[in-house]
Amino acid sequence: TKNGSSLYRYVTKPIGLETPATALKVLFAGNIVNQNNVDVYYRTFSSAEDTPLSEKTWVQLQPNGGMKYASVRDEFLDYEYEAAGLTEFVTYQIKLVPRGKRSSVYPKFKDLRILALAV
Repeated sequence: TKNGSSLYRYVTKPIGLETPATALKVLFAGNIVNQNNVDVYYRTFSSAEDTPLSEKTWVQLQPNGGMKYASVRDEFLDYEYEAAGLTEFVTYQIKLVPRGKRSSVYPKFKDLRILALAV
């Protein structure tokens, strides 16, 4: 499918901006234990493009400072992902895909914040 084959994912609605941006910052609190992960993706749209946002390819982000893991099941750590130096865009979309080796212990996240920056 357009949003991937994972059954567990969170995809934002397309978010339009009044002022064009050139960077994205994704922040959230996550309970991610060892052998689990959360993949974070983005896609952007510029008013000068012909391809609609829904047909654009997702681009994966890497966590700033590397991946860190919670030591206990209810511990939430802060995670930050960033994409800078992007071509100016006016619409964007974010996708989070939690992944785990055991279905009984899955990654959880809360307090999702997304910043579109003009830097």
